[in-house]
Amino acid sequence: VEEAGTLLETLRRHSEQTYRMALVSLNTGMRFGEIASLRWQHIDIKTRTIKVMDPKNSENRMVFMTDAIFEMFEGLEKEKPDKLVFPSRVGGIQSDASHSFHRSVDELGLNDGIDDRRLKVVFHTLRHTAASWLVNQGITLPVIAKILGHKTLQMTERYSHVNDESVKKAMATFDQQQT
Repeated sequence: VEEAGTLLETLRRHSEQTYRMALVSLNTGMRFGEIASLRWQHIDIKTRTIKVMDPKNSENRMVFMTDAIFEMFEGLEKEKPDKLVFPSRVGGIQSDASHSFHRSVDELGLNDGIDDRRLKVVFHTLRHTAASWLVNQGITLPVIAKILGHKTLQMTERYSHVNDESVKKAMATFDQQQT
């Protein structure tokens, strides 16, 4: 959580838009492409929901806003319904995370000494982080799968990294049952 907070602070210094996109991913588990494709018609402040349209798995879904996301959207000037929320510099859909994201990761040294590309911090890491946070809070895999838009629990399991503290808590339940 601390590392994510530091990354968000650094992103905000480099690019407010990249910061906002990262905040959405960390707080919803949305993919970069889903965030980059968001239009104002997909944002409903009243119901605190985001419609994810035409996602990777082809099944549209509803994402609920956390307080942080709600406050962020509430603070933005709303555009016409068909306008992108996070347009590229030329006004189209962004195809990849901005250089600000990579620059921030480099500045913090998050990938220093890591050769395996699967272990490097990339924008998609934010989605994995969101899933792991949910798992570590005891949220069930079926609920996490729905949040992330996964069709199978196996896919969700790949995203949900359990920390040692959660494992210790789980093991402590054995002690509680035996007393």
